[in-house]
Amino acid sequence: MAGTPRALEVAAGLARCYWHGRRGDGERARAELVSLGPVWHKMGQALAARPDVVGRRWADHLRPLQNESAPFPFAEAAMVMNDDLECDCRDLFQFHDAQGNEVAMNEDPPVVGVGSLGQVYRASPRRGPHKDKQIALKVQRPGALESVTSDAALIRGTKRVEEGLGGPRSVFREVAEAVTTALLQELDYEKEAQNAAEFAQVALEVPQVAVPLPIDAFSKDRVLATEWADGKTPQELVDMGDLDSLKALACIAIECTMAQLLATNVLHGDPHGGNLLLRNDGEGRPELVYLDFGVLCRVSKREARGLLAMSARVTKGDYAKVAASLRDMGVIGEDADEEVVGRALQSELAGQTNQEAINAAMIKVGAKFGFKFPAFYALLARALAPIEGYGRLADPNFNVMAESYPCVMRRLCCDNSPEGRALVRELALDGNGNLDLNALRTIGLDVGGAIALAAGRPAGALRRVLLESKLDWEASDFVWRDLPRTMAAVRAARLQATTPQRARRLGMIARHFGSQRGRSWAEAATIFAAWAAFTVELVVRKVLAGLAGLARRVLATVSGRRQRNLPRGPTSAM
Repeated sequence: MAGTPRALEVAAGLARCYWHGRRGDGERARAELVSLGPVWHKMGQALAARPDVVGRRWADHLRPLQNESAPFPFAEAAMVMNDDLECDCRDLFQFHDAQGNEVAMNEDPPVVGVGSLGQVYRASPRRGPHKDKQIALKVQRPGALESVTSDAALIRGTKRVEEGLGGPRSVFREVAEAVTTALLQELDYEKEAQNAAEFAQVALEVPQVAVPLPIDAFSKDRVLATEWADGKTPQELVDMGDLDSLKALACIAIECTMAQLLATNVLHGDPHGGNLLLRNDGEGRPELVYLDFGVLCRVSKREARGLLAMSARVTKGDYAKVAASLRDMGVIGEDADEEVVGRALQSELAGQTNQEAINAAMIKVGAKFGFKFPAFYALLARALAPIEGYGRLADPNFNVMAESYPCVMRRLCCDNSPEGRALVRELALDGNGNLDLNALRTIGLDVGGAIALAAGRPAGALRRVLLESKLDWEASDFVWRDLPRTMAAVRAARLQATTPQRARRLGMIARHFGSQRGRSWAEAATIFAAWAAFTVELVVRKVLAGLAGLARRVLATVSGRRQRNLPRGPTSAM
């Protein structure tokens, strides 16, 4: 059997890895795993995020693999570039160090980034249309394709043996299959260039996001050239103690992730901290740069809405409906007892809504009930957990759920599909059909903000919900306490009233808020102020102008009568 020597080599390496890990020597266990090649290195990275599969101790042993990859010599990288570009890479490029300084022709340039499949150099072309423009050159590790292909065949062989024996499906093999599939995609540099162009559409949704685009002239089978991007990784910001920038990175990353989920429906396939850079956009604003587009994950709108519904229900503590969302996403079967699953989640979460707690609860309850998470869910959970960690380093109260919901609501407001309206209704109303002001506040909205959002989108789901809802005036203190913010939002909304139709719509919404019975003076003042702000330019001024004209006519008439009725005195003597 041709694959037998490799199978024995892998088995021996995994046995040594297991032995060292059992003895608590994580460093030697990782070294054994890395020595087996890219598949097993990546397998260790994947299992580090699955304590439900390998246990907390092994997850801790494997976690450093996220940042551990040994570079290969420049001589080997030069051979790859020379073969693919069909010329001497030193003649074609001026290489630079990480800071952008030129490297002498007789010196080996330093590696500025390294992974299990390749490494990156900083360079600038010596001629052509891109002359002197700094670029990133990603060079594939020699033998990576052959190694991944060989081990993928080995894993497929274990699958056939497993199926022939009729044994249970191994979670380890599932992870290994997913890893080999992803690695084969990452080795296709032509596809990665296409992915970068596709992912760049998210920058149209979130202006604070940048994507370095590929440069076709220098991109081949094993070499990928892209625009160079300066910036700091999250870990570098932590080391510098720049907590403000770290929080800015977390906030932009959350908004970008929500845009990927709801707008472009394309998720970054490897969103660890090494693929994120924060830089200045040139005008003093922070800008987040995404790197490495070897794997993208595509999400349907139905899957995205299901995930959002689940998150909303966790936030509101409606755990029975959380289980229903899991069923809609295909995580649990149709025959699953939703109440039992909901109670188990409620017990595990105990009111917590942070991403780390949600991930841990899903893993633990999932192991008990046999959850089958879709690929995008695991990817999203893996993306949001470190983002929340970065945010909490800057602000202990940072919560990824609370930060993401304003982004979600802004996008859902213009979703007029039946599913979108149903989800917004669930977010905005309580069980009795009242407008749930406290729930709106949880997701970053006050009354004025709700009015402003609804007014700006005439066909949006939120406007329909506001017009159909009843206002729970028991939350009067909420309205009064937020009066300054409410009026600021109302004034901003008034600026949108550029047409009579929109002004009438704004007034209709404001009057709806004022039509409920039992309102207090504070609430009435808020509603009147909102109504006046919406109608002053198109209604009140006309009324006042009419009244002013009438007053002038009345005054003129009265003045004329007074003049006619004045007593006539004697004429003066000459």
